[in-house]
Amino acid sequence: MFPLYKGSYRFKQNEVLLGFRPNSGDHFISFPIKGPDGDIRQAEYVQVILHPNPIVVGLQDDSDKVYTKPLYAAPIFHYDGKPVYRAEQLKVLKQGAEGQDQTDRMVRRLNDPSLAAEVHRFRTMAQELERLKDAIAEGEDRWGELAGMHCKTIRRLEMADALARIQDQNDGLVNDALRMCNATAGVIVRRARFGLFRSEVVSGLQYSDEQDRGSKALPDIVGISTRDAERMLSVDEERS
Repeated sequence: MFPLYKGSYRFKQNEVLLGFRPNSGDHFISFPIKGPDGDIRQAEYVQVILHPNPIVVGLQDDSDKVYTKPLYAAPIFHYDGKPVYRAEQLKVLKQGAEGQDQTDRMVRRLNDPSLAAEVHRFRTMAQELERLKDAIAEGEDRWGELAGMHCKTIRRLEMADALARIQDQNDGLVNDALRMCNATAGVIVRRARFGLFRSEVVSGLQYSDEQDRGSKALPDIVGISTRDAERMLSVDEERS
């Protein structure tokens, strides 16, 4: 039971709110409401809302609150227990069943709003179950079709030896990357050695050009010409 508030739906004493009926006689629905002082009274006015899960709305004259709760069929108790319906018997209550108009008239003549709401819920749930059943059957057919296509795809991948070929490509890229790293490291080392040799030759040329520093030049460098030095650098680079 969920209390709301009447708001703009206030009404005068002894005046029935639009859409509601006095909760008595043929329209009576058991709707006990506990007041703030703890006493329990039946709703004075009720309204049934027949959406897929029917509810009943209850009001009282001396309260601004609006109460709602799900509306279920009121049970009828028997000493020998409740009946058990078979699927064939329940077909008469389904939407679109043969003789539905007659069935609806009989339900109205029972003057039981809770039973009418339960029949409405039964029809709504039955329709939804049929829709889901058709969707599931269609889904199963589609699943079988896709599963067959998937198995054929796996077989073609196996025949093409796809995984081994992909792995070979991956291993080849790794090997290429390692060779590239090694080659790069070798170039760095060769350049470093060549740079050291070049600095020694240039240093020797400088010392040979300076008379006052000739005695400090390296023995195997002193006295060589610029052309000879360039030739020595070129040969060393080619060897590297």
